[in-house]
Amino acid sequence: MEKIFQIVSFDEKKSVSVVYGEENPLIQCILNDIARKIKILYISNSHPKKNSDNPNMQIINLKEFIESSNELVDYAIIFLEKQEDAKIILSLADKLEEYHAKIIVVVKVREYEKFINLIYQLKKKARTNFILLGDLFGKNISQNYSAVEDLVNSSLKTKTATLTGNDLKNIFPISLEDAQKGIGHILFSPDQKNRIHYLFYKHPQTIISAVHLIKRAEPDLEIKFEQVKKTAESDRNLKEIEEITKFRLLDTPYFFDINYYGFENSIKRIIDGTDNYTIREIKAHRDNLPKRNTKIKDKFFNFSLFIIFVFLSYLTINIFLFTFSVFSFKQALVSVQTKDFKSFTKYAFISHLFISFVDLPIGTLGPLFLPEKLTNDYELLKKGVEIIYIGSQDYSDLTMAVEKGKVPDFQKLLADLNFIYFELQKIKFENKDQEKRLNKILSASNAQFISLLQVLPELLSTSENKNYLILFQNNAELRPTGGFIGSVAELGFSKGKVSNFRIRDVYELDGQLKAHVEPHYIIRRYLQPHLYLRDSNFALNFEEAASTSALLYNLETKQKVDGVIAIDFEVLNRFIKNLGPIHLFDYNKTIDENNAFEFIQDTIQAGNFAGSSEKKNILSSIFDKISVRATDNPTIIFKFADLVPSLLKEKHILFAFRDNSIQPLFTINNLSGSLQDSRVKNNNAFYDFLSINEANIASNKANLTIKRSVNYDFYLNQKEATASVTLKILNSDKKAKDYFAYIRIITPFSSKLTSIKIDGEEKKTVPAITDFRTYEQKGFKPPSALELENSVSNGKQIFGFVTKVLKGKNQKIEISYKNAAVVPAEIKNYDLLLIKQPGTDSYPLKVNLFYEDSGKIKTKSFNRDVNTDQEINFNLK
Repeated sequence: MEKIFQIVSFDEKKSVSVVYGEENPLIQCILNDIARKIKILYISNSHPKKNSDNPNMQIINLKEFIESSNELVDYAIIFLEKQEDAKIILSLADKLEEYHAKIIVVVKVREYEKFINLIYQLKKKARTNFILLGDLFGKNISQNYSAVEDLVNSSLKTKTATLTGNDLKNIFPISLEDAQKGIGHILFSPDQKNRIHYLFYKHPQTIISAVHLIKRAEPDLEIKFEQVKKTAESDRNLKEIEEITKFRLLDTPYFFDINYYGFENSIKRIIDGTDNYTIREIKAHRDNLPKRNTKIKDKFFNFSLFIIFVFLSYLTINIFLFTFSVFSFKQALVSVQTKDFKSFTKYAFISHLFISFVDLPIGTLGPLFLPEKLTNDYELLKKGVEIIYIGSQDYSDLTMAVEKGKVPDFQKLLADLNFIYFELQKIKFENKDQEKRLNKILSASNAQFISLLQVLPELLSTSENKNYLILFQNNAELRPTGGFIGSVAELGFSKGKVSNFRIRDVYELDGQLKAHVEPHYIIRRYLQPHLYLRDSNFALNFEEAASTSALLYNLETKQKVDGVIAIDFEVLNRFIKNLGPIHLFDYNKTIDENNAFEFIQDTIQAGNFAGSSEKKNILSSIFDKISVRATDNPTIIFKFADLVPSLLKEKHILFAFRDNSIQPLFTINNLSGSLQDSRVKNNNAFYDFLSINEANIASNKANLTIKRSVNYDFYLNQKEATASVTLKILNSDKKAKDYFAYIRIITPFSSKLTSIKIDGEEKKTVPAITDFRTYEQKGFKPPSALELENSVSNGKQIFGFVTKVLKGKNQKIEISYKNAAVVPAEIKNYDLLLIKQPGTDSYPLKVNLFYEDSGKIKTKSFNRDVNTDQEINFNLK
C-alpha cells in the first residue's frame, strides 16, 4: 500500500490528530493511514482501552480524553452516528476548541436532517468544517451498508444489473478511496473558513444512470428489467438538501474541486484491483514552505513572461480558428433542427477539428486571463462540440452500415447515446441558463424512448432468428386496442438484419382457420360465431389481445412469433407527412398528408369483398416506396425515429413480447396498451381511475368522421364518492355513417352503477344476454331495456352496453355510479388516472371535482384536449 501523507510542512512528531466514531467504514482506514505519520488518539467507547500495534495510535474513551488528556491536538475528525451522543460531542468540540484544533465533522447525507440542530451548534465553533458523506462503495464494505454498495457489488459479482421501475431514486455515490482523499484534502488544507462540503460525485444521481456507467466500465454487464411495484421516494434530493441548509443553517454546501477518480473510474479500479484506499495531503501549510531564492525567483519570473508572451501570440493566431469552430457548431445545431444530417456531420467534424487546435491556448491560459464567465462558456462549448461530434460519427457509422447492408454496432451506438444523454443532463444541472433549451431534448418521452433502445439488440436478434407479427389496425373502424385488423405483416430478423417482410390480407389467413376459438359475446352475437385473427384485439389490455392474436396466427399459419406490434393508420399518415408526397404508379395517384388517409380508406372500401387483396396491395405499395426512399437517403430513418416517441406516447404503436425479461420494460413505460395503475400511493390521497373504450361493430369506417368529448364530474365527501361520466359522440359530418358501437366504461373495482341516460332519457337496464344458447335460439327477441354487462377485468369494474348513433346525429351518454375507491380519513389530494384508448384522436376532456371543506362545497377543474394518458392531481389543502 502506498504512503498516504508527505507531511513536510510541520513537525510530524509533535502533530496530534483525534478521531471519534464507531461504525463508519472510513474510520479504520483513516486510523491506519494517519497513524503512519503523526500521533493519533482514537476516542472509542466500544473498543477496549489498549494501545494498538502502531506506536503512533492510542485508543482511549471520551471521558478520559476530556477530563485527563494533556495532548495538544492539531486536527480532529468527528463522525456523527447517534443522536443521543449530541451532548458528549458538544463537550468534545469544546475541548478541541481550547486547543485551536481544526475540526472535521462527518455526517451521512441521508442522516443530515436528523443532526441539523447539532450541526447548527457546532457551526459556532472556530475552524470547523462539515462533510455530508454520500453512499460509500468499494472493497471491504459490509453488505447492505448502502444501496450503491449493493448495486456495485451485485453488478460486478454476478455481471447482472436489474432495473425495476424504481430506478430514478436519488443516490449519492462516493468510493471509499475518493472519500478518504476528500477528507484528507479538507483536513490538511490551509483553508481556515468554516464550510459545508458535499463528499459525493455530482453524477450519477440515479440508479439507472449508475447502472449505465457500470455497463461502460464492465461491458459484459447484462441489464435486466423486472417489474416491481413502485415505492414512494423518501430521501431528499440534492436541491432539497441545499434548501434545508440555506433555511436552517444560513449556508450553502458546495462540491470542492479535487482530482477524484470519479464513479466510472472507481468501478474500473475495483475491477482491476488497483484501488488502494489511501489519503494524500493535497496542500502543505503555506507558512512552513521553504523560502525561495530571490534571484531564482526573478529569473523564473522573466522566463514566465516569455512563456506567457509566446502563448498569447499563439492564442491570437488561433482566434480565427476558434471563430470558425463556433460558427460550425451553430451550423451543426441548425442542421439537426432542420434534419439535414449530412450538413450536421460536416459541420460537427469542422467544429471538432478547430476546437482541438485552439484548446491548448484557451484551455490553459483562459482561466488566467479571461473572465470566469467566458471560461465557463468555453468549457460548455467544448462539451457541446464533443457531444455533436460523437453523434455525427454514430450517424456516419449507421448510414454506412445501412448503405452496405451490414449490421450496425448496436452496443457502441447505445453506449454513445447513453453517454450523450447523461452528459446533457449534467450540462442542464450545472448550467441553469441552458435548462429551457435542453428540456425538449431531455423530455420524458425521449428518455422513455432511450430506455427502450437498450433492448434493441435483443429485439433485432444479433445472435438468433426473431419473428414478429405486425397488426395494421384501421382506426377508421375503431376497436378496443386501436382499430380493425385488416392486414398483417410478417417481420423477421436474422443476425440483426431484416430477413423477411411480407404484408398479407387478414382474410387470406382467416380462411385457413380450421379450429373453433370462442369469441367475446359481442363478436358472436353481432358479427360471426367464430373468433378470427381480424377480431382478435377485443380485449381491453393489449398484452392479452396480442396473446390471442399470436394464438390465432399460429392456428392459421402454423408459425410462432416472438412478439406482436400494433400500428394504426395515424402512424402511416405521419410518416407520409414527414417523407413528402409519394406517387403510387399502380394507382396513378400522388398521396401526401392531406389525402393519404382518405385515399387508403376509399381504396380499401372499394376492394372490400371476398378474395380481394386490395388492402394488402395498397399497403405494400406504400411501404415499398418508403423502403426505396430510406435506402436512397438513410437520413429518412432518423426523421422517422424522431416521430416514434410521440406515436408511442399517444398509443398509435403498441408492443407485446413473449420474452418476460423484455415485456415489463414496455409495460412499466405504459407502451403496451395496459390498464396498469403504477402510481405511488399514500394514505392522504383519493385515487380515482377512468377509461372509456369503444368498439365499432357495424363493419364500416364510421370512425373516420366521428368526434367525441368527455365530461367527468366527481363528488367527494368524508362518507362517499360518486361520479358522473358524460360521453358525447358527434356523428354529424356530411360523410358520416351510422355508428353501431359497444361502449365500455372502466372504473375502480366494486363501483356501483346508479343510472344511465341517453340523450337525457334515463334507461332501464337489464343484465346483458351473453349466452349464445339464448340469443341464437330461433325467434329470440332482445329485451326492450338497455342490456348492461357488469363485469370485472384487470382489477377494474366495467360497465358495457351497445348503442347506435345515426349518421347526421349526435348522442349524449351520461353514466352515474358510486365510486368504490377508499375515502381516506383526511383527504389532502385527489388523483385521477385517465387511460386513453389506443387509436383515438385528441378530444376535449373536462374534469370537475366537487369536494367538502370546512362545511363548504368547493370546486377544482381541469379542461384541455388530451391525446395521451393523463394523471390529474388536485391539492385540496
